[in-house]
Amino acid sequence: MSTNEDIETNLLTRVEIEFGIEGFRPMYHYEEILSPKRLSSNDDILIMCKERTDSVDAEYFQEIDINTLSESFWGITPEGESDLIYNLRNSISITFYQEFEFTNEYATGDDQSFIREYSYSKELSPTEANNIANILENGENNEVSISNILPQVIYIPNFGNVEEICDSLSDGQIVIKGNSNSNDTDTDFKYWGINSDSGGVLSFYIRNADVPKSSISEIAVSMGGIAGLYIGVIWAIARFLRISVNELAGSIMEEELPNVDMLLSIIEDILWAQKEQNLELEEELFDELIDIFRSSEKLIFITGARAKRGNYNYHSYFQKNLNFENKN
Repeated sequence: MSTNEDIETNLLTRVEIEFGIEGFRPMYHYEEILSPKRLSSNDDILIMCKERTDSVDAEYFQEIDINTLSESFWGITPEGESDLIYNLRNSISITFYQEFEFTNEYATGDDQSFIREYSYSKELSPTEANNIANILENGENNEVSISNILPQVIYIPNFGNVEEICDSLSDGQIVIKGNSNSNDTDTDFKYWGINSDSGGVLSFYIRNADVPKSSISEIAVSMGGIAGLYIGVIWAIARFLRISVNELAGSIMEEELPNVDMLLSIIEDILWAQKEQNLELEEELFDELIDIFRSSEKLIFITGARAKRGNYNYHSYFQKNLNFENKN
């Protein structure tokens, strides 16, 4: 057994969760940047999951609260809603799914990644399916109790698959309602919310395996030092842009969407330069990307509405498919 001097606590810095009904657009997307902090082991959780947690090499729990975020837009189409109601009413198998993505302080897993993923799903009971159909059709009884909606403890090992390590699952309530603006009769938006079964905030716990200190420097070397930092920042920016566009798509006209093509081209070029091991070009492009994000004026200029876009002086290396020279 390792001593405390031999290990480093590997805390989560970010969590992303997507809930929905399989085969249809997600009901909602939840993301939170976590402040690194340690939470002492919770006695109630330990007792509840004792048989599965005694052998886990992790000293701390982290508790993740899922905010209700009521009145977030559910972008289901009228056709999709009709298909869903049909499936719900006709006892066709309906799977409620959750997809988790966790970002760690230190890279773990067989591929030494900072990102670890986990999926959980359950089949809705006939009563749960029928209650959701009632909400979609009539707007009545808009709180649907869903049993076993969320794992209570998820374990992220250094190697192997992320897994649920507690036999007990949390019950919750899915809240769906129609357009909150009663003066708008031309739209039929749906909004989501989620609570615990008692009406409070739904939460779950993460146990992240401790990392041997001797492996941390090895991880840094394997990730390419500063190149590993580039990858993390580039990934985060790309994820931010994708989420921003998805959220905007449901509420504004297409011609008002931000022009992210130029930013994505720069990101693609950085990844291409990494693949070709052209460090000089990679650093040049990365500096350019950071410079754009540091200047709100420049960022607004190159992501402005289509009718107002100017010409930003950038020519994509990636699109031209240039052959880079490896400089060692």
